[in-house]
Amino acid sequence: MKKKKLGITALVLLGIGIIFLAVTLQNISRDKKLEAGGITTTATVVKQFISRSGKGASHTHWLRVTYQVENSLNHELNSEVSEDFWNNHPENTTVRVRYLKSNPDTADILETALGQKSYFVQFIIAAIIIAGGLVFLIIRFRQPNTPLR
Repeated sequence: MKKKKLGITALVLLGIGIIFLAVTLQNISRDKKLEAGGITTTATVVKQFISRSGKGASHTHWLRVTYQVENSLNHELNSEVSEDFWNNHPENTTVRVRYLKSNPDTADILETALGQKSYFVQFIIAAIIIAGGLVFLIIRFRQPNTPLR
């Protein structure tokens, strides 16, 4: 591979890895804020829907809920849930939601049966992408300079 292509590939991989890591860290921070200072309220399921990432791919279950915050304003949330939770909460049933008082649009449905959130896989993916970028960068700088033709 030419030095220029290696350099561009390295920078692209590093950029993607850093962005992926930043998003993961932001999600962790959001979850910690919700756990520490979230307000719990009751929400009403207004829509159930399923999404598929592609033909033949597995499907993801979603609930759209509305909830009222302390200032009487209604907010809406789309949240991925387990299939069992989805089946047990048809439209017009209630679920518990936790939201941030400072930003009521930041919310999560509680007890969605998706299990404890783990960001280990996201950290590993970010590390692999960043490491790949660093490897390409090292290879690029170790290649001898070749004269232009």
